[in-house]
Amino acid sequence: MAVSAGFDAGMETMKIVILRDGKMLYGSTIPLGVESVSAVAERHLVQAAKATGISLDELQCIGGTGTNAIDIPFIKKELSEVICSQLGINWLFNQVHTVLDAGAGHFTVLRCQQGKAMKVRRGDACASGVGLSLRMASNVLGIRVQDMSQAARKSEEEVEITSTCSVFAETEIISLLHAKKKPEDIVKGVFKGLASRLYSLLLTVGMEDDIAMIGGVANCEVVVEMLENMSGHKIIVPSDPIIVGALGAALAALEGDKYQ
Repeated sequence: MAVSAGFDAGMETMKIVILRDGKMLYGSTIPLGVESVSAVAERHLVQAAKATGISLDELQCIGGTGTNAIDIPFIKKELSEVICSQLGINWLFNQVHTVLDAGAGHFTVLRCQQGKAMKVRRGDACASGVGLSLRMASNVLGIRVQDMSQAARKSEEEVEITSTCSVFAETEIISLLHAKKKPEDIVKGVFKGLASRLYSLLLTVGMEDDIAMIGGVANCEVVVEMLENMSGHKIIVPSDPIIVGALGAALAALEGDKYQ
């Protein structure tokens, strides 16, 4: 019986997946908060083991990916986010050929074939923190991130956010508020600017169906709809798009030295 765990330690959250005999037993996301990354990972692993009824001794391999994976001491194999994204999405939807990964601190587009990345393009450094940009807009506007799509649907006026840098975008949003623009119109403008940047990156790899979107931004329904309208393609979003990297890490951990 093969049992593996995968961690995706990002900038804001820790994701973990447990696999047994090719089936996902557990998948969860928790915020990092102020604890050390290693303490959060250890606590998360104990919770996962308890929830699934497995013992930690049963875990044959543990893989990790993400910005903070290096700080998890019990990870046996540290893997690139590209490898984990392509493995995770191929396990969920093996017909997918284009993957857009839009997380808190970066966005990346992959062209895949049979679970292998053929082309990879990353967002530029200034515009890369797409999820963090949404968090910033949420704080300034006083609208929870999970409520932003609902707010954007109430928009009645087109508002353009031209800045791609989060710092300048924050100043622009504050100026729009001072100009008496409605928060829902500003939210829609933020979404439209984000969708436009993501679409531009998709064009660089040459979109090929099927297209999937993963990462936290994939939970913003309006952004996904805007991308579909811009691209003319249907975009598949997994039921939990945030844990796909952790799923890929768990899968890669089972493959020995095949993935480095």
